[in-house]
Amino acid sequence: SKQTIGQEELRFKLFQFAFNKDEKIEITNFFKDNKSSDNSNKNGQRDKQNETTITILEALKSDKNDEEKEKIGVDELIIVTSHKDMAKSCNIEDLTNKRWVLREEGSDTREVFLNYIKGKTEPLNVFFELGHTESIKSILQNRECFSCISKIAVQKELNNGTLYQVKVKKFDCKRDFLIIYHKDKYKSVLFDKFVYFARRLMTQMIDN
Repeated sequence: SKQTIGQEELRFKLFQFAFNKDEKIEITNFFKDNKSSDNSNKNGQRDKQNETTITILEALKSDKNDEEKEKIGVDELIIVTSHKDMAKSCNIEDLTNKRWVLREEGSDTREVFLNYIKGKTEPLNVFFELGHTESIKSILQNRECFSCISKIAVQKELNNGTLYQVKVKKFDCKRDFLIIYHKDKYKSVLFDKFVYFARRLMTQMIDN
């Protein structure tokens, strides 16, 4: 979800959640990748008794039987460009031969978008692929091309007029935001508070 919401904004929101609680909260392995080292206490052992791993991300396919998934919001994908005169009302097939910048193969954003338009238009003219939403937003600036991005991820640019939403007719591409956790883990009161916090955060960002 850091690609959609933004890494720095997520960090700030999580800091707010931890700072405003009376309970002792430790947030570790934030935006963990495969190279991350294990954070240990002074004795070299993690205290996992009260530790819960929670993941917030866009809807995905998973066959893991030990996971619980709970919907906390709906994310809208929109088509954007940096040229105001290219953001006029149109059909998706009118944009087929235009130049497109999309996320890399394997990205949920890309998969949801391409599956949604499949059968509605010819294959798009994808001339550039990038692994980060921020990179796509940068490439779009002052270039005659299009992309499909989460509306949450480009809300600031839409507000300040550096990007424009293309009004594509009968285009309603959405995906669920999920919170995922191990179904056998103990669910504390703090856990319930965090789920409420995550659901409220998504509602606020979507409403804005």
